[in-house]
Amino acid sequence: MSDITAHVTSLELSRKLKKLGVKQDSYFYWADWIEEKPELEGGIECISTDHHFSAYLASELGEMLPKALHNDGYNDSEFMLTIQYNLAECWVSYTSSCGVDITEWIKYASLPRGLALMLIHLIENDLVDDEWRAKWLESV
Repeated sequence: MSDITAHVTSLELSRKLKKLGVKQDSYFYWADWIEEKPELEGGIECISTDHHFSAYLASELGEMLPKALHNDGYNDSEFMLTIQYNLAECWVSYTSSCGVDITEWIKYASLPRGLALMLIHLIENDLVDDEWRAKWLESV
């Protein structure tokens, strides 16, 4: 069986998601104390401190990511979350039914990493709507 850390977001991405205001609600979380090595803990509610960061599973990120993005400026098109695998690479993007991409294709080594990078891209580029923000981001 593989190490559980391969199935959750890294500490680096977990920190970034918290900084962007993503709700800290996951089964696993990173405990990062200055004097100790970061530890992955799970099964209990994430404690809200500066030293705890939700370590999201791919399934948790998949639930958070919008299933589709609507773009009025591009022929009123809807762009669906698209994940592609081949023997050597994995990619994630939002693509229309005619194959046009609204986001860049993000290459990733693990599914949690690719989905986290896409979520970060959507938030930083203001591609999520107010309804999504109300559901998944902490109140500011």
